[in-house]
Parts: sequence; structure tokens; C-alpha cells
Amino acid sequence: MPSDTAAIGKRLFGRPTRLTLGLYFVQIEQTSYLSEISAALPEVAASAIAQELANFVELGLLDRHEVAGIRRVYYTRTASPWWRIFETVATVMDENAQSRPRD
Repeated sequence: MPSDTAAIGKRLFGRPTRLTLGLYFVQIEQTSYLSEISAALPEVAASAIAQELANFVELGLLDRHEVAGIRRVYYTRTASPWWRIFETVATVMDENAQSRPRD
């Protein structure tokens, strides 16, 4: 079984960015904006993040907030029950990481 987020994301979700972004929002407890997310996920292209943010908004996983006078768009996790999928994946990945022998 693959152990890295990109490989698991590609196999489970079709695109590794979906899992990476979902796990990001599971781990944080705050509103985020694109450049902040991009800085936290440097292995993912900003354009891929933007595409998946739009997808998550459309699916009801995130709310999109535009602030007047600022060119920044904020994203906030909703109370969607679909987040349980990402929470479960995070738990399983953490359990697998803890059970692997350390070098």
C-alpha cells in the first residue's frame, strides 16, 4: 500500500491534490486564502490548488468569501459530512505512519 499523500490521493480520489487539500483543511482550524495554502503545500502547483478549491466550493465542502477592497479570497471549511472521508484518511495515514518501523 502506498504511504505518501500524492500516491494515495491519486488512487482514491483521481487527483492527488484533492487529498492533499482535504487533509490541509482537516488539520487547520482557520480560514485560509490561496497564497497561504500554496505556501503550506509547496509541492502542489497554485493552479491545481485553485482548481480544487473551486471544486470543493461547488461540492459544498468550503465556503468562499470575498472581502471588499482586498483582492484576496478566503476559504472556510463547512460542516459538510463529506469531511469525514478526509478525517478518516488522515487517521488511517497517521496510524500507518506510527506502525511503520523507524530507521
